[in-house]
Amino acid sequence: MGEVKSCVICGQKADYNGDILGVSGGVYRCEQCGMFLVESDFEGEYLFNPRYKHSLNLRCCMYHFLHQQSKLLDEKTIVEFKYGHEPHGFDDKNLLYYIPHDTLINMYPQTLDEKIKMVIINLGDKLKFPGSAIFIPKDDFASELNPILLFIDDTYDKSTFADQCKGILDILMSWGYLKTDGLRYDLSARGWTQYQELTKVNRRQAFIAMWFASEMTEAQKIIKAAIDNKGYFPQIITDKQYNGAIVPEILYEIRNSLFVVADFTGARGGVYYEAGYAYALGKPVIMTCREDWFDEKKHPGNIHFDIKQENFIIWINEADLHAKLEERIRVTMGDMSTF
Repeated sequence: MGEVKSCVICGQKADYNGDILGVSGGVYRCEQCGMFLVESDFEGEYLFNPRYKHSLNLRCCMYHFLHQQSKLLDEKTIVEFKYGHEPHGFDDKNLLYYIPHDTLINMYPQTLDEKIKMVIINLGDKLKFPGSAIFIPKDDFASELNPILLFIDDTYDKSTFADQCKGILDILMSWGYLKTDGLRYDLSARGWTQYQELTKVNRRQAFIAMWFASEMTEAQKIIKAAIDNKGYFPQIITDKQYNGAIVPEILYEIRNSLFVVADFTGARGGVYYEAGYAYALGKPVIMTCREDWFDEKKHPGNIHFDIKQENFIIWINEADLHAKLEERIRVTMGDMSTF
């Protein structure tokens, strides 16, 4: 039987059902935040623990993550916020997509440029269309959802929250992304254009996740060539010019890609992370690995059990990789080279 509780993210009233799906915790259905499941340990350790100093930052990430995932996950799939430290992924049996604290809090923007981009996405999602507006009283900038929408930083005292909200709004206006009549705020034409740019999917881009070692230089060229030969644009983070931290750029490019090629040669943790993120977004992931690194006797435990059953491209040399990858792209994504 359900009950009404305060949403653990925004504090507004939400429907709640506890201890379902065999998980110690409950499912919230919030008009502002959406539907999600929170483990009891996650709530107790991070959201309502006075010793944990980044509860608001975590809530900002939870809100942003839920709204981005809602565009990509099947409507029957529930996001679960987990206490543990395991990688994020799917529990197909219970239709859950789980994400642990460490992965979530690392999404908090580290630079002003990152924060402004994520705030624009939040505002665009909230506003939904040009002409709509958010009402923000001058004497209460930190009311309602505003601190969460604007990624207010709880590193600073709570007394600064209103000034932080006003500061972010002022920056958005000075950069030409926001307009206001003093009470009602809407994205400007430039703001809506930026929102569309940040949330679009490039129908020709393929992201490459792989080991950046000297012995993989030729393989990297081959992967790029195979993608290019089939009419797609290969995007690898080492080729991109950017400011700020690397992880938000990687996640942005994965979101912006039609599919991902992930090579697991070298057993790099980053490749698992990037492939898992793409998988969670519903992106096709073409998995490849050099034969010696796929061999359990030569490199025990390189390919984790939970993905070993996937249809890997096992390649012997670069020529073999080129032929097999081109064919896999043709079959699974289509040959766009003639368009």
